[in-house]
Amino acid sequence: ISLCKKAGMKPIIVTGDHLLTAKAVARELGFKVENENVILGQDLDELSDKEFEKRLENLTVYARVEPKHKLRIIKAWQKRGEVVAMTGDGINDAPALKRADVGVALGSGTEVAKEASDLILLTDNFSTIVKAVREGRVILDNIRKVITYLISDSFTEVILVGVSIMAGVPLPVTALQILWVNLIEDGLPDIALSFEPEEKGIMKRKPEPHDVPLLTREMKALILIVGFFDDLILLALFFWLLRAGHDISFIRTMIFANLSIDTFYVAFTCKSLRKNIWEMNLFSNKFLIIATLFGMLMLISAIYFPPLQVLLETVPLGIYDWSIVLLLGLIDLGLIEVTKWYFIVKKELE
Repeated sequence: ISLCKKAGMKPIIVTGDHLLTAKAVARELGFKVENENVILGQDLDELSDKEFEKRLENLTVYARVEPKHKLRIIKAWQKRGEVVAMTGDGINDAPALKRADVGVALGSGTEVAKEASDLILLTDNFSTIVKAVREGRVILDNIRKVITYLISDSFTEVILVGVSIMAGVPLPVTALQILWVNLIEDGLPDIALSFEPEEKGIMKRKPEPHDVPLLTREMKALILIVGFFDDLILLALFFWLLRAGHDISFIRTMIFANLSIDTFYVAFTCKSLRKNIWEMNLFSNKFLIIATLFGMLMLISAIYFPPLQVLLETVPLGIYDWSIVLLLGLIDLGLIEVTKWYFIVKKELE
């Protein structure tokens, strides 16, 4: 119960039992039990919708309630835009379980209650709900990390190729090189991000409102910023090398290497959309470390292994070339982290 409150959830007791029984259970669970926090079903009938709305926030224990009262309570909270979860086990709980955003039936409950619910607790243990909320937040976080990572990389490639076509110059990368980046370099890191451990303080966040989309405003901004800075750097490098008269194979190899290195930087940036990279434990996800090492090995193979050189039309790069690639990647990483810092600070001030 305490953890629920820290996570921004508001547990309330709604029971058909006697008032004294409800109060005793509430006290044992650590609820505040005063006259203004407790109400009987028959008293609830006497309240108008406006009066009930005024008292709703303070009411934590409802006793001697009927199915119609449970429905009214759920509707009142939903009217406020809250996400409502309801637990129950009896036939009379079915309408409320169906009406709630998340209906949770006890495993020992009736078949009617189970049919009306979204989830069934096999152990009849309330702590399972708390664990499910925790796991749900981790999953949602990781889905957003993967989406941000994949779309930002794809957006960069689209703009890079689109600008070169409009400018009437050779493509900065070949189709096979783009395919290599998307499948080989991006493939494992995006899977690894889905195994990212939960972030510290995940159960101290407030629940998200109904209207918050999967692709949040911060994610859209980060995707655009990553794409913009990536393309700005890559296009500047491309046109500089082109004007300097370098061979197109060398230029494409440089851009290909930059795209690949950027995917590693962005993957670690996406480990958390709520913290800057210097606040993270960069080694907390062993799958991401393995994916990054594998990606680096495959990048080196693509540039120095003769059969792959022929397939991908790459040429060997020297130490000076790699220093340019790594430096540009670090600049891009810094710009991304500044963007994240802006949104993090802005959210803290709100």
